[in-house]
Amino acid sequence: MVSIPGAERFDAKQRFAIGVASIVLMRLLPGSPVRGARLRGALLLVAIGFLGTALLPAFVNQVEAEEWSDISTVKQLGILWVSGVGSLILFFVLNRVVSSLVELL
Repeated sequence: MVSIPGAERFDAKQRFAIGVASIVLMRLLPGSPVRGARLRGALLLVAIGFLGTALLPAFVNQVEAEEWSDISTVKQLGILWVSGVGSLILFFVLNRVVSSLVELL
């Protein structure tokens, strides 16, 4: 399993905040079409990734496990799938809210 060193130091609220901040930066970022598109693409991946990982602790608690390694592989795949769908839904909702707020300003 691939892991990011030191990633466990962020709790769910911080991961959610990083995801939301990435969406805000993505919507407010001016720039050239090439560089701006690349940076927006990177921010999109960061936002979806952090929103998805913000949902993981709640799903792990729902299956009554203390650690990720205590869960079977089939349940891990289900949790990752639900977390991925949830992060996409969160991304689209938050993106819509942020773009509406940007238009108001």
